[in-house]
Amino acid sequence: MRQHTGLDEEGRKLAERIDASFRAAEDLLDALLDASRLDAGSYRPEASNFALADLFDSLKAQFAVIAEQRGLALRVAPTRLAVRSDPQLLRRIVQNFLSNALRYTRRGGVLLGARRVGDSVRIEVWDTGPGIADQQRERIFGEFQRLERPSPWGEKGLGLGLSICDRLAGILGHPLELHSRLEHGSCFAIRVPRAAAAPRQRRAPPMGGQGERLPLSVLCLDDDETILEGMSALLRRWGADVRVARDVAGARAELERAPVDLILADYHLGEGMDGLEALECLRGDLAEPPPAAMITADGSSELKQRARDLGKPVRPAALRALLTALLRRQEVKV
Repeated sequence: MRQHTGLDEEGRKLAERIDASFRAAEDLLDALLDASRLDAGSYRPEASNFALADLFDSLKAQFAVIAEQRGLALRVAPTRLAVRSDPQLLRRIVQNFLSNALRYTRRGGVLLGARRVGDSVRIEVWDTGPGIADQQRERIFGEFQRLERPSPWGEKGLGLGLSICDRLAGILGHPLELHSRLEHGSCFAIRVPRAAAAPRQRRAPPMGGQGERLPLSVLCLDDDETILEGMSALLRRWGADVRVARDVAGARAELERAPVDLILADYHLGEGMDGLEALECLRGDLAEPPPAAMITADGSSELKQRARDLGKPVRPAALRALLTALLRRQEVKV
């Protein structure tokens, strides 16, 4: 709805409220899922050496729009340091630090940076928010604990973020630190082992603007007719030629009729076969299988490992970036 050009002001505001509600619900489910996995002992860290700049660039892209909307300065200090950790779990921790900083800071800004401390790197998130009283500092790392001061932006924290940070840091063996002064701001930090220099990851091409047409053919595989209708409407607004299928047999028939540039498959297909198995079946039928992406809310490390060579879950903005990158790659070949 937000991307529909025909919305009037009232419709646009309604779409914004719906979007905000969905994001709040998604945040709650993500936090509860994280807590459940921590309780079950499901997290198994996969440590590797990586350039800290890759993490910082990703977080800056995620939070820059929120900071700009609130008139806050988000500064990310450049760094050449490399660390050894699980990049996904470490990202989750720093992401929570930044989210909290932007939630409680009314004016000023937020700084993300890193500094060497012996054989470690201390990743720090500074803010100019209200600060945290001494008696609250231990309590805020407990489950369902919130700051006494409400967010000036009307956001209601779930009281799980810092608890999850604390538990993830314990799994990783990375100590957390907190420094704060009332009415001046706070600094949340995590110490991570320093590693030898690691190569930067290749950055994806910049995402095309919303007005850019994407003349690609896409096959959507999902057993839910409503989801297929919504996905088709979204992709067609971007200029894509969309074909749909509700099962593997239907998808195979579409591929026999004509090739596609991309396959999007839901993970839960409800036919005794999950999305990864379906993609393996379909790609096994083709001499030159197209790229594939799987759409799912399951972020478990086991599923990520299975999906690594076949695709990855995407949100609308990331999906458009994927299509844009695919189109540009085709243009280079031509």
